[in-house]
Amino acid sequence: MSSYYDRFEREWLFETPLSTGPSGHDPYTDLVTAIKTNIQSGNIPDDVGDGLKKLEMGSQVTYWLDSNNTVEVIAQFEKKATGLYVELIGKRAGSTMYASKFYEMVLLDADRLIFSGDMLSNQGLGIWKQLFRDGKKLFVYDISNSSNNKTIDSEQELQSYMNDKKYRFVLSESVKQHSLVTTSFDLLRTYNLTFNLGDRQ
Repeated sequence: MSSYYDRFEREWLFETPLSTGPSGHDPYTDLVTAIKTNIQSGNIPDDVGDGLKKLEMGSQVTYWLDSNNTVEVIAQFEKKATGLYVELIGKRAGSTMYASKFYEMVLLDADRLIFSGDMLSNQGLGIWKQLFRDGKKLFVYDISNSSNNKTIDSEQELQSYMNDKKYRFVLSESVKQHSLVTTSFDLLRTYNLTFNLGDRQ
């Protein structure tokens, strides 16, 4: 496999833990306990502003929204070549903070793409629908066949791809970020055609 494909695989086709679907367990308490333990151990979080905090430890990045010393929403991401992959997200019971707004704040700070987990709960579906309503760019692709990809144009279309672990979603803050996504996949097709390789991915 050429370095071109190596790069494409690293940026877009990275492997994630095998999931059989959401279990119903809310990781909120576990995530809050983890950041408290890490801070007590001497790791200092960044104060991004507007209540948003960030703690980076190697390839792991945890963001949370703090209101009056109470964590409202918290998420753990893994840093990838082109963005952040959602590993876990939790929300305080009774919190009025929208997780979609939290994602938007993370997007602005990270200035990178956000990749969905490969299996979304109903709550996760609601978050991505709200992000679409808020005007964010969503792209979906089949991780087993990268030629199967497109920009999401409607909520109904978004729904049709949900709960199928072969699809991965990419959230972009701007048209500029979104163009990075679409051109990466377009150029893979161009590379295949140029060298008569067929669909290698």
